[in-house]
Amino acid sequence: MDTCIVKKKKNIKEKRKKKKEKRRKKTMQRHTNSQEFMELCLVTSNAYLLEKYRVKCAQITNEFQTYHPASSIDLYAPLNYSCYGAIVNSINMEVRCYAKIISDGSPRNSGFFVIASSMLPYSKLRLANGTVIARSDFHDNIICAFDCIAKEKDEEDEDEDKRHTKYDDPNSTVSGQDYMCLKGDSLVKICSPCLLPLMVHIYSEDEWASASASIQ
Repeated sequence: MDTCIVKKKKNIKEKRKKKKEKRRKKTMQRHTNSQEFMELCLVTSNAYLLEKYRVKCAQITNEFQTYHPASSIDLYAPLNYSCYGAIVNSINMEVRCYAKIISDGSPRNSGFFVIASSMLPYSKLRLANGTVIARSDFHDNIICAFDCIAKEKDEEDEDEDKRHTKYDDPNSTVSGQDYMCLKGDSLVKICSPCLLPLMVHIYSEDEWASASASIQ
């Protein structure tokens, strides 16, 4: 192939790349300067969650620079939990949240919604308290309540073996089927009251202690 044609194609690709990058920066500027969005700070002391949320935050930041920014972030189970039928099961998500609405560059403290993750219907759990409305001054760990709706496991359902276990505790009034919620399962998600675009930052407890003075 003629070298001139190759160079020409290369130049076209570079121009397209620069144009795309310019458009992305322009979109980012529009979101941060003229459009309302929620800035959410997640704080956790769990090393596993810290790494998992760092990856998720990077993904959300990239989406923020597009025409289709994320409006929610999933929260994950920090440990394996056995959830029992006929009772309400509480799961500590081991993460604290600080939310602000940024409007035309001016921040204000905001509450947020905790709703069921889109993956929850594929489990045997159901969010017991429906949509949770967290106040703007609520900064404790997010703790969610779930009903276990597991039934007797089908003998041919081999994929569910690691999650379902028949239990019979003689000291308990509850009997039936339990369901194992696995570490890293997506259970709930956080979103702004108006489903605004979302910008998320993740901090360890030590990082938050030094950064909170300038953020809050």
